[in-house]
Parts: sequence; C-alpha cells; structure tokens
Amino acid sequence: VYVFNGALDMQTPAREALVLETICQQALKTNIEVSIVPGVGHGFSAPRHPRAHPVLNFTVGPISADFAQRLKEFA
Repeated sequence: VYVFNGALDMQTPAREALVLETICQQALKTNIEVSIVPGVGHGFSAPRHPRAHPVLNFTVGPISADFAQRLKEFA
C-alpha cells in the first residue's frame, strides 16, 4: 500500500495517513509506505489564498510540479 498525502491537506489530513501506517505496523504488515508531501494540500497543489473560511480548501489542482516529478520518479 502506497499512501501519498499533502501536508497541508485540510480535507484528508496527513494525520489520517500516519494513523493508517501505525495500524498496519501494529498488525505486522510490512507492505505500506506513507509519504507526506510538504507544501501541498488536497489535490497535491499549493494552497490558494485568501481562504474565506478556515476549513474551506481551495487546493484542487493542478498538481504541483514537485509532486508530479515525485510520481514520475516513483513510477
């Protein structure tokens, strides 16, 4: 299982990916890799400002060039 999560993602917080990793480790699963991608939010794009509401997330694509490169290298 490969999990990529934006560090600034407010819709799917990075802590959820870390909890999944912990649960898998506790179950002695070794086939999980979690990567928290710095500087990006939901959709792996940089957050856009200003935010009118603290839980409204305006980070819906396009994905950041850094994350696109990371995926290319991963593949």
